[in-house]
Amino acid sequence: MNDLLTVSIEGPTLDDYDAGLSLHRYRVLDGYHMFKAIKSLCSSYLVILAHFEHVSQARPGQTTPAVVGRSTIMMNKLKDWRVLRFMFFLYDMLNIISILNECSCIDFLDALETANLSLIQLGQQPGEHLQAFLDSLTIDANGQCKYKNTDLTHYDANADYKELQAVIEAVTNRINGIFESDTDPVKPFLQAARVFDIKEWPNDRAHLAAYGNAEIQQLSDHFSDVLDNMGCERNQLQQEWTVVKAHFGNQIRNVPLRPNQNVLDINSLFRDRNRFKHIKRLVQIVLTLLVSSAICERGFSCVKRIKSDW
Repeated sequence: MNDLLTVSIEGPTLDDYDAGLSLHRYRVLDGYHMFKAIKSLCSSYLVILAHFEHVSQARPGQTTPAVVGRSTIMMNKLKDWRVLRFMFFLYDMLNIISILNECSCIDFLDALETANLSLIQLGQQPGEHLQAFLDSLTIDANGQCKYKNTDLTHYDANADYKELQAVIEAVTNRINGIFESDTDPVKPFLQAARVFDIKEWPNDRAHLAAYGNAEIQQLSDHFSDVLDNMGCERNQLQQEWTVVKAHFGNQIRNVPLRPNQNVLDINSLFRDRNRFKHIKRLVQIVLTLLVSSAICERGFSCVKRIKSDW
């Protein structure tokens, strides 16, 4: 399960943000590819099963005995009720985790909490896809289980859904262990980065005046070398930060959002290239923050796509 939860990021460059592009998207890399594979398996079950059945019945000379053997193993597994049940369970679970692929760096902690709550619900009852699978099963008078007119082996009418809770607990502990460890050196900067989430800003001037000053200084000190190389005058950050708060704070207090209007977003700073030029450099860094070192694992995934057993 650890391999499923390796986290990485893909996204645009710093120059792209000057054009006002959206935030980076988080990708649960290995889990993302497995999610796509399981989704294809569940939605095209009969097609995939027919393929392995065809290859397993290949005549001598059409393919190698090793391929025939592997296809036979896969065919038998796809006819195993236990395997299919677990596949549809994984489909629901990875569908929940995939929300981490659709959020920004600033919104990631909220998405993580959403995933936690959804996983708790999944532990209490089967998810949408697993429930649809269970409902589609037919049992004849002899106790033979069929799924889409295919006989399944190892059917257990008394199987307890709670036995899958151990998997959910392991996944929950894993994703929280990555991002909620008190000793994680990344966490303080992720927390400081939330200062750019305008939805969390206080509405009154008294609290807004001092809001985020410590976080801006923390980020400025940590990324001092990068900011200097980018031509940022770090002694101007606090002053520009006050102007940024005045700019957005005035809109928050005095300009109520119309129906269907988007919530104020820090990306709007990039609409004016000549304003907030120093604070924008810090925002650019925050929007490209890595939340894990797992990007280094990409090389191994690429090698596996080139050299495999198939």
